[in-house]
Amino acid sequence: MHKYHKKLVQDIKDTSMEKLFDCDNCRLLLDKINERYVKDDLLQSVLDHNPCTISVISKELKYIEVNKKLAKIYNQKREFFVGKDLGEITKDNSFQEFSKELFDTSENTLSKELEATNNNKSMYFLVVGNKFDNGDKAVIIGLDITDLKESESNQIFNEKLVTLGELSGSIIHEINNPIGAISMEVAMSKEMLKDGEDISENVENIDKTLKVVEKIVASLKRFSHSSEDMTEISLQAVVEQSSLITKGKAKKFHVPIEMTGYDIKIHGNEIQLTQVIVNLVNNSIDAIADKKDKWIDIDIGLENDNAVITLTDSGNGIPEEIREKIFESFFSTKAVGKGTGIGLNLSKKIVENHNGKIFVDGSVNRTCFKIVLPIEHK
Repeated sequence: MHKYHKKLVQDIKDTSMEKLFDCDNCRLLLDKINERYVKDDLLQSVLDHNPCTISVISKELKYIEVNKKLAKIYNQKREFFVGKDLGEITKDNSFQEFSKELFDTSENTLSKELEATNNNKSMYFLVVGNKFDNGDKAVIIGLDITDLKESESNQIFNEKLVTLGELSGSIIHEINNPIGAISMEVAMSKEMLKDGEDISENVENIDKTLKVVEKIVASLKRFSHSSEDMTEISLQAVVEQSSLITKGKAKKFHVPIEMTGYDIKIHGNEIQLTQVIVNLVNNSIDAIADKKDKWIDIDIGLENDNAVITLTDSGNGIPEEIREKIFESFFSTKAVGKGTGIGLNLSKKIVENHNGKIFVDGSVNRTCFKIVLPIEHK
């Protein structure tokens, strides 16, 4: 039960029955108050179960409320934050300065990447703030992108991290959009609750958008994880994860990605095969970014009792004389500084480790890669 709801119930208990029912509209009023706080609790429940930190602050730069995610980072209960100055919680001033800038700007929304320190460890957050209540309060939402930022700084050591490093800017942009939408919906919900309006649609929108963020974050975590395990996996899931990771870059260069075919289960490593598809899609986007006709098609099908993933883009194909060389270590057709030349070589090793093969299909007049994987475990 909400704390204000509890107080209301206590006040009613302390009031004589005669006075309580003196007003014909008293029951209606109580029902409305009850409905409001039930919805407030529903909103809080949705905000507590998501990958983002969420705080509501005042123009005086004090915490009004926070969600469980933020409280957990600092090993505190949510109540600990209420009424405290922003600067009391963290040693650095980045969040405080961001909040001050948000209230000082004429715009309702502000977004930035912030670095914060917790237990002598640097953490990076993508932060979006939205003002409400006539600019006297703000909802601030942050997503921990520490792993992604660390990938950028360590990319020389691992091709997977190189790929993440190349995609990081567009991934952050892709996450920024739903976080901004969530921040705006929360601010609107707080306003509407104050006026006794129905916020069920807002809560539903927040929940749906949070699921989008969760999918992107989960995909990145899986992609960053190292595993050699071979289990039954879904090739459709592999392609969908790859599409989520590369979606931001594809949008940036206006390259639509279409997935066709049907799901096939094989014995393999989902993370490693996702790395292969991400690398191929990343290469395709780079190759066709400046073309007028831009598209990528990823198809899953069956050929001779094998699962086949076919990735075709609107490029003009790969010259026959280098179709084998592109899979060699350090061979790259990209400009200097644009690639390491180990992506396709590593992709080939991963596919061969699955008892499969990857090659350029020269029978079509577009750029086409095929990955053939056995369905039966050998």
